[in-house]
Amino acid sequence: MEIQELIQAHERNFQIYQRLLNQIDPSTSTEKVEHISLAVKSLLFTVNTVHEEVINFRLKKILSEEHPYIPKIHVKRLNVNPEHNGMTVHEMIANFIRLRRSLLDIFKGLSANDWHRKGLHEQEGHVSFYEFTRRMAEKDEGLLQKLQQLFAHIDVT
Repeated sequence: MEIQELIQAHERNFQIYQRLLNQIDPSTSTEKVEHISLAVKSLLFTVNTVHEEVINFRLKKILSEEHPYIPKIHVKRLNVNPEHNGMTVHEMIANFIRLRRSLLDIFKGLSANDWHRKGLHEQEGHVSFYEFTRRMAEKDEGLLQKLQQLFAHIDVT
């Protein structure tokens, strides 16, 4: 996949996330809406924690340092942002959308060389910025599928 194709994949995924997640209407409070809200909040709780780690630590570190050390992600050991605990589903969604928008903003400022900058991953050796973001796009497929399944079975309006 070329760099431009990767950027387009992230932009497409961002639009799908927005479309799906904006289906939860905060003014509607039914058992169905509460069920999907709880499921989405639970899913995004972990996803936001991992995305904050990847975007705000790993990717920015690769861009700012020369061959930085990048430890393996242990989801259970990640420092959960204490703000996440008290967030409503709509705040969790807004945080997720903000994180994904920040990733797209990072892409806009990159040179061709930036995509090839590397970090030294604990288990995999040298991994490029491009490869980390390609994996994110790949993992989006699974997350989008989970969200689409949630919304397919429950009418949230």
